[in-house]
Formats: sequence, C-alpha cells, structure tokens
Amino acid sequence: MKELIQALSEGEVRITFQSLLSRKQIQGVYTLKNTNFPQNPASNKLIVRHADSKMIEDIEKSTIIGWSRIP
Repeated sequence: MKELIQALSEGEVRITFQSLLSRKQIQGVYTLKNTNFPQNPASNKLIVRHADSKMIEDIEKSTIIGWSRIP
C-alpha cells in the first residue's frame, strides 16, 4: 500500500477495485498530487482525487484489485 500511496503522491495512477455496493469492477485514474489528504495507515480507506472529475473519493483498500502508474 505504501508504494501505491507514493505513486499517487507523484502523479496519476489507474486503480481497479470492486464496488462494495454493486460488486462491479471499477477502473479510474486517481491522484494525490497537489492535494492535502493525509493517509492514515491504520484506516481501511484510501482517500483520493479522481483525475478527471476532481471529485474526492474513498476506496476500500481491501477491494483494490490492481493499479498502475500513468506515464
């Protein structure tokens, strides 16, 4: 999880996760760059900003299927 948070802090990251409500896979591009969202390592949530909509979202860490940096 530390690597993901570091990547989000440096730029945009494509994250694939499973919705808790619909159980569908969701894929989006998120970032923490130029934000002030301290991440609590004890929390089961990751607070991120959606790159396109600029909306703040929380992702349940246990639902993350995969992620990759956007060059």
